[in-house]
Amino acid sequence: IDAKEGPYTIKKTFANLPVIRQCNVYDYGNVEHNHDRLEETQQEFAHYVAKSIKKHNQTFLLGGGHDIAYAQYLGTREAYPDASIGVINIDAHFDTREESGSTSGTSFRQILEEDENTDYLVLGIQQGGNTRALFDYAETKGIGYVYSEELLHQISPPIKDKVERFVHDHDVIMFTICMDVIDSAFAPGVSANGVLGLS
Repeated sequence: IDAKEGPYTIKKTFANLPVIRQCNVYDYGNVEHNHDRLEETQQEFAHYVAKSIKKHNQTFLLGGGHDIAYAQYLGTREAYPDASIGVINIDAHFDTREESGSTSGTSFRQILEEDENTDYLVLGIQQGGNTRALFDYAETKGIGYVYSEELLHQISPPIKDKVERFVHDHDVIMFTICMDVIDSAFAPGVSANGVLGLS
């Protein structure tokens, strides 16, 4: 399965789960990448995200690649133009690479470079999966992070406090998960799988 099939596969799998509590779920379908540039698709997706956020208490976006995170941010900012946004990402990588154009590895750098009213916390960072330059950028930008090995067993009180403080310090929380944080034994099909990930 490639990233394009992700939303269909996730929805198909979730459809087979038992209903524990009755709730309404609205599926607004998929946004297809049919533009010349990824950024145009992200802008289109962002408008749908903003409408959904304004209409519903919770909005879930299913990827696809992690370039969806930038679209998620754009939609969140459109819905909350003046809010302090705290971005929490469960990911093995910072995804703050410096490249021309938007990719799955640039989303959070784009966000931080464009928006001074946004902060970033990453849970699950793998030391071997990120370059020294990415750690240096995290230091420069004040990016909070927790290593994957700190999350493998019991989550310690200092980590819980770090997350709680981050949530408390922001008006809106944008939450995202990249499947490459999951150990390759459980998520072998991701683009950058790794051992010693989360289970």
